[in-house]
Order: sequence, then C-alpha cells, then structure tokens
Amino acid sequence: MQVSTSLFPAAVEYIEGTRRTISLKGPLQEVQIIRDVLDASRSFYNEVRDPEATIVSVKAKLQEKHIQAKNFEDFMGMTWPL
Repeated sequence: MQVSTSLFPAAVEYIEGTRRTISLKGPLQEVQIIRDVLDASRSFYNEVRDPEATIVSVKAKLQEKHIQAKNFEDFMGMTWPL
C-alpha cells in the first residue's frame, strides 16, 4: 500500500484539532485503518491535554493508539509516525 506524503501534515492538523476533516480516498479497508489510527491518535492527544485526565484514562487512550498504530503497520507496511 502507498501512503501519500501529504497525509502526515494533514494528520498532525487533524490530531491537534486545527483541521476538522481529512479527505481519504482508496480501498475501503485502507481508508478505515487510516481513519481508526487518526481517531485513536486524536483521542490520545485530547486526553493528554485534558486537565481532568487521570493516569488510567491516559494509559487507556495510549493503549488504543498503540493497537491502531499496529493495525496500520500490519496493513500498510510502515510504522505510524504520530
């Protein structure tokens, strides 16, 4: 699978919340895997920034991010850099 280099700058903006959406095109399974890792990364980022977050809640979001990053790596053949 080939990932466009423009995905990662847009992904950073999406994860940080400065961009609301990312337009993804490709096979459905590829799009879903990218969407899942983007959402898990954004969820973790938001949790870390939440002043009411706990160690338990941050660890849970981090674990989900790791799971989705592993799915991305297994399917795409490259590590998730974010």
